[in-house]
Amino acid sequence: MSGRKHIQVKNNGIFYTPEHVAALLAAQAITKRDISILDPACGEGSLLTAAMEECKRYRGKQEPYLVGCDRFKQRNLDRHIKFIHLDFFTFHTDEQFDLILTNPPYIQSARIDSTIRNRYYERYARPLGLSSNLDLWVYFLIKCTAHLKKGGAIAAVLPWSFLEAEYAQKIRKRLAENFAKIQVLVLQGAHFKDTVKRVLLVWLKEYGAGAQSIKLGYADKCNSKPYFHDLSVKIWNSENAMAGLIPETSDIIRRLQEAGFRPFEEYANVSIGVVTGANKYFILTREEAEEAGFSQSSILPVLTSVEDLSLVVTGESPNKNLLQFQRMTSKRRKYVFEGLNLGFNERVHCQRREKVRGAWYDVDPGPVPHAFFTYRVSKIPYLLLNPDGYQCTNALHKVVFNGASETERKWIQLSLLSLFGQLCLEMGGRHYGNGIIKVEPKVLKRALVYACRTRLSKRTYENILQALCEGNKNKVCFEATRLVAREAIIDDAVIKEALDSLNEIRALRGAARLSMSY
Repeated sequence: MSGRKHIQVKNNGIFYTPEHVAALLAAQAITKRDISILDPACGEGSLLTAAMEECKRYRGKQEPYLVGCDRFKQRNLDRHIKFIHLDFFTFHTDEQFDLILTNPPYIQSARIDSTIRNRYYERYARPLGLSSNLDLWVYFLIKCTAHLKKGGAIAAVLPWSFLEAEYAQKIRKRLAENFAKIQVLVLQGAHFKDTVKRVLLVWLKEYGAGAQSIKLGYADKCNSKPYFHDLSVKIWNSENAMAGLIPETSDIIRRLQEAGFRPFEEYANVSIGVVTGANKYFILTREEAEEAGFSQSSILPVLTSVEDLSLVVTGESPNKNLLQFQRMTSKRRKYVFEGLNLGFNERVHCQRREKVRGAWYDVDPGPVPHAFFTYRVSKIPYLLLNPDGYQCTNALHKVVFNGASETERKWIQLSLLSLFGQLCLEMGGRHYGNGIIKVEPKVLKRALVYACRTRLSKRTYENILQALCEGNKNKVCFEATRLVAREAIIDDAVIKEALDSLNEIRALRGAARLSMSY
């Protein structure tokens, strides 16, 4: 691929479909009947070529009607493909097909030109009650349905957000109302060149009828046999359909509830950390703050990363402080003018703050959290208590307990570190590339935790924290599991089931397996 073409591909969210992925997508979509096929963003034509090869198995010399549409000129397409050099969103809906194969561009909402985004929203999203914050693949999928014949099908390569994003919930619901058969295959591992994005293969069949069959499965490789589970419409329409991928988890959750586990939100409130809009300006070292005219009483110690949190646990200070402007002095006024000259007041969050609080620089930190939660990690998300009165930015979640005792808080902390807590978090967390999981506040609120007033050994508790800071997450998880299981009277069979289910879900996001030995 030339340098210029590589830039074009990267900037437009284009990742050409590998042959093995195209072959699997087509194999599950092609039927024996006469068929017309469209690829609305055909690129180099790999999906249509795979479809043509698949058709030969059923149709002999009779060729399908293949149409490839793309806004970029394509010069090396197979001669059997009718190419239309056109932006798909200007393609007339009078053209309808039996099957649409698509690997739409993965362009995030913020990267779509605002004028174009507003036009797409008014035309495709607003009539369906969807938000305006949609990635480009969503608009592609909506428009594809307008080009389907009754009884037709769509086979698509979609991002994981299709199962996990908040806005995708309404999209899945609409699909269940319009397609009789739905299959989603989670592909483990990265399959596309030049990106770590992980994908789903989605087959939507028999357009024009409500869902009669929904299946969700996964495969290690495209040539391995996929494992599909039947999924209820209720779970499909829920916020996170990934929760239905491992059916055994529902029984584990039931047994945890019977053992006394309760949703985290019964004990605490969860929110994102302070959003300054300009950390470089609002967060300084003590020495820098003093030079700018901020005394000890006008700064708040603050954590801006997981690394800062680890320092605090080991007794060190990150020496980062959030500026407070309640009482203006000449030095502080000068610092405000410096911020104006640097354009910090034009930042989105600063402008919003000015509308609400009357001053762009007046950051409200909110209450001091009792604990912090590391919500975007590659290994194990965890909760750490806050004995020293730190604030935190939105690099961490803030946790404020509702009256739980110190002992109960420690048990809650351990139960989140255990296999049981990790399973709850993994079930609701969003998966990203490179094995990253992100746990939104609402997912943490719903996670089941165990709280009791049995006194914990100080040495045992500190050893767990020490191992956590040293990065020995496997040891931490199983020490916490041992303690919680013994206290809640959870037998070994449940522990093994939780471990197996957790490792299945972790594998789906590309994370390493947890082992009973460490």
